[in-house]
Amino acid sequence: MDKLLLFVFFLGSGWALGQSTTQQKILAAQAEYRTAVARCDTPAMAEAAYLLGKRYRSAGEGAASWRWLLHSLRLRESRGPSVELNKVYIQLGNASGTIKDYAQTYAYGQKALANSRKLNHPHSQMSAYTFMSGVHWTASRAFRFTPERPFAYSADSALFYIQRAEAIARQMKVPLEIAYVLRSKGGILAEREPRKAIDCFTEALKVHQTLKNWGQIINLNLELVQAYLNLGDLRTARAHLLTAEQVNRVAPIDYMEGKVLLHQTLARYYRATQNWKEAHREAMVVDSLEKISESLEHRAAIAQLSILYDTEKQAALLKARDAELALQNNTLQTQRYITYGMMGLLMLSVGVGFGFYRLNRQNRQISLQNAHLVREQSHRMKNHLHTVSALLSLQSNRLTDDSARRAVEESQLRVHTIALLNQQLHQGEELVTLGLPHFIPKLVRTILDSYGFSQIQPEYQLQNVPIHIDQAIPLALIINELVTNACKYAFNAHPDPQLTVQCWEANGKLHLQVRDNGPGWLAGPNSETGFGQRLIDLQVRQLRGECTFSGPPGVTFDLVIGIK
Repeated sequence: MDKLLLFVFFLGSGWALGQSTTQQKILAAQAEYRTAVARCDTPAMAEAAYLLGKRYRSAGEGAASWRWLLHSLRLRESRGPSVELNKVYIQLGNASGTIKDYAQTYAYGQKALANSRKLNHPHSQMSAYTFMSGVHWTASRAFRFTPERPFAYSADSALFYIQRAEAIARQMKVPLEIAYVLRSKGGILAEREPRKAIDCFTEALKVHQTLKNWGQIINLNLELVQAYLNLGDLRTARAHLLTAEQVNRVAPIDYMEGKVLLHQTLARYYRATQNWKEAHREAMVVDSLEKISESLEHRAAIAQLSILYDTEKQAALLKARDAELALQNNTLQTQRYITYGMMGLLMLSVGVGFGFYRLNRQNRQISLQNAHLVREQSHRMKNHLHTVSALLSLQSNRLTDDSARRAVEESQLRVHTIALLNQQLHQGEELVTLGLPHFIPKLVRTILDSYGFSQIQPEYQLQNVPIHIDQAIPLALIINELVTNACKYAFNAHPDPQLTVQCWEANGKLHLQVRDNGPGWLAGPNSETGFGQRLIDLQVRQLRGECTFSGPPGVTFDLVIGIK
């Protein structure tokens, strides 16, 4: 028993090493993503986003994992079926299973199956079958005490899918793939046929020992502990537990599922040996780890990401409808020209004119319906942005760290900026261009009031330069970041804070200048790698413009972009 207690000590130190390894993997994936963005390489961006989703999920950061996996899905789904898309579906399904959303987990599994069948790719089909087996097995255990299950999850279905996966793996004759499938099969058989499960785990363990795959060696030894406990063989179970201890010293567990499995196994072993104190302690560790994975904050963040993803899909649908409406209007105009040309033929013109009259009314009705859709979409966008703002407000109220709360409040201010601009764009009938004097003063005033600088009266020199909708949101986000930085670093403890905003047109280009009278760029805590600076650079790149910072005295930002 002393050796097992020592195992718990080494587990604590191994945890820290594992976390460090996970962070290194995250940093490496982030570097790959930045390189792909710089090269404008969409497939590489999708792969880096997928890796970031996996890394964050291993670290237990569910919200960040969802954000990157959904980003990878957006980049890959539009390109049609692919092996890479299959991997994204499975990872999203695993993320849904972590928060026990089995309906969504099952839906992603079905998408992975359909995608792999279209590809007729053996490895993808094997992965999809293995995943569907895991869905049925996990859900059937979760609802085994529920009289009415929400779906027909069953252990028999789990065994059916894993047997199909095993058949493909053995046809492929790849030992590593066979080992992964056998581990899943052993997990299904562990309770009702533990000796068959032991055979599966043992065969898989030999493969991973040959390849020195330390993480899987630990997991399989822990699975063997559970199987031998089912047989009541405490001695053999203890031997495999000590083996897992030795391997964990060499290669500590660095992902959430492995940590949960380890502490579940320890808790069960202590219960079997009637060491109730240690069993209770390990059970509490398991409970805390599971709560991290399915916390309310993670659920809210994931719901927020789903709303944003749905909003983007609706925006794409609206764009397609706008194109259809424009085509219909062109068709209507052509038909009118034909009608005017036939006016010389009296009888024919009456018949044709009546027919086109009815067609004209139908097209006008379609135009009104599409105009209503535009207004409805604007209203929904406003509601979505309000929901996101409310979620961020809820998150801020739950945080105790001041810097974290301020970061969430700044994100809420950015959402408010987009909402304010959306309101300005949809107040009138004209939805194509927007004059800067109409929204810059309101935007700046909102930010100053939110930071408690209501006494500041900015100086505006704004020409009425119309800008396109596609340029409005990036420009508003740039102004939001500049004024926010001025409030944080320039006006704090300044006896006479001043802010100047100018915009003018010259040689077909829009010039924007934002200037404060603070201590200057070098005196502020913000750096070139800060989030605000990266956001500004990203928006300037989207506008295909050029920007410069100058100062001291103060900080002066100059931006030049083309006018559409």
